[in-house]
Amino acid sequence: MLSFTDHCRFCGGVIPVTKMSNIRLYCSPKCCCADEYRLRKAARLDARADRVCGWCKTPIPAEVHGLARYCTLRCAVHMENLRKRERRKRAKT
Repeated sequence: MLSFTDHCRFCGGVIPVTKMSNIRLYCSPKCCCADEYRLRKAARLDARADRVCGWCKTPIPAEVHGLARYCTLRCAVHMENLRKRERRKRAKT
């Protein structure tokens, strides 16, 4: 007799009772992988939460690429122009 009491941690689907059902958390490998991806993505976004722009010092949104150092392209261009000016000054002296 099958009893459908356990539910998948990711999709909520029913996990049928088998020899291993008491330790199963997901109804399928697909749900397991999807939940792992969701957890890793949340951890990455949390790690990026406290980044600040190198030019204007405003927070960089967590959704922006992990290697981003500036909040917008405009800030990146301003910083690059500043670097060019400093290099020219050093070259003249």
